[in-house]
Amino acid sequence: MLETQIPKDIRKYESKLVGPFTLRQLICFIIACLVAYIVFKITKPLTGSNTAVTICFFTVIPVVAFGWIKPYGMQLEKFLQTALISNLLAPKHRKYKTRNGFRVAETRLRKMDDKSYKKRMRYEKKLAQQNEKYVSYK
Repeated sequence: MLETQIPKDIRKYESKLVGPFTLRQLICFIIACLVAYIVFKITKPLTGSNTAVTICFFTVIPVVAFGWIKPYGMQLEKFLQTALISNLLAPKHRKYKTRNGFRVAETRLRKMDDKSYKKRMRYEKKLAQQNEKYVSYK
């Protein structure tokens, strides 16, 4: 009888393209093979076969890591970008600074004396009587 594993969280499902590899893993694997071949051809005449294979292995590890490693559920390049920004570029201690828009508006307003206040009230009452849409005193 055939059995298939169903992931508990559907968002973690990755469709396989070739065998057990996803598209991302396949692309990283192909790039890793090309890098290993180039590094091996360059280093074999200089260092010998065994050392060239070791050098190839260590140069290919970062390329393969981008295909398989997912820290905190993110792709490796997103994780590295976030880590770089939060640890190196963003300030460690941020200044707590607020901007109160009401205080700014309050300082821009000028205070009315009694004479100008009464004049303003008469004007608004007159507007309320003439215009039905003006509802400040209705």
